[in-house]
Amino acid sequence: MNKKLDPQIAEGREFLQLLQTQIIEKCIVETEQFITRDLTISKQVEHLGTTLSLLDRLASCYWGCHKGDHMKQYLLGRANTSASAAWILTRHGHYDAALGIARDIGEIANLFMLFSSDAGAFERWKNSGDRVRMNDFKPSKVREALGKLNAGIPVGKTIYKVLSERATHVTPNTRPELHSHSNHPFPGGTFQEDGVRMCITHIGFAIGKTALTATLLLRPAERQAESIYAAASALIDSSEATQR
Repeated sequence: MNKKLDPQIAEGREFLQLLQTQIIEKCIVETEQFITRDLTISKQVEHLGTTLSLLDRLASCYWGCHKGDHMKQYLLGRANTSASAAWILTRHGHYDAALGIARDIGEIANLFMLFSSDAGAFERWKNSGDRVRMNDFKPSKVREALGKLNAGIPVGKTIYKVLSERATHVTPNTRPELHSHSNHPFPGGTFQEDGVRMCITHIGFAIGKTALTATLLLRPAERQAESIYAAASALIDSSEATQR
């Protein structure tokens, strides 16, 4: 084993353990305290948990299986597990990564809207080669197609651009985990109220829109559809209120 460059600073597994016990666990506690005392965020988190629970059931055929290749259910499962991961990252203070996931969920919401609005779109997407699919169904082309169909765009260009520039694409203005009024960035695992607020808002908005479009696409029974619609609508409304 090579001698450490700075003996007083942990490396290897020791560093990872300290990251968990001294940084992340502290951030989790501070995040939970913030959610408890901020009634607006607390309501959003409640709606988020209910929506994720319902979508988990829809994606896993809990209410009955319609057979087939389950590809639509797999896509929904991808969005749902991604939202769960983004929630965990938010509690851990890794806000940039959580926002990048929110952007990806928004792409699925738009795909679902296209599939439910254009009868042939899903088959074209499913049967296209990689190059054709990456070109014809890239996010900008999906939004363009939805505009031509007058179908409504669940997650529009403005939000997508904000999340891309803030959390996905690096630019000369990139500053890691800067979600406060400070002039310097923070290491991951540092609790920031604005980081939690922004992540919960964008995760909630994206998965809420996904839930609404998934209901159109997968057509669960009326009782289940009503529950999903109500939970997703409450989540979207609370997210939009926070954005304002």
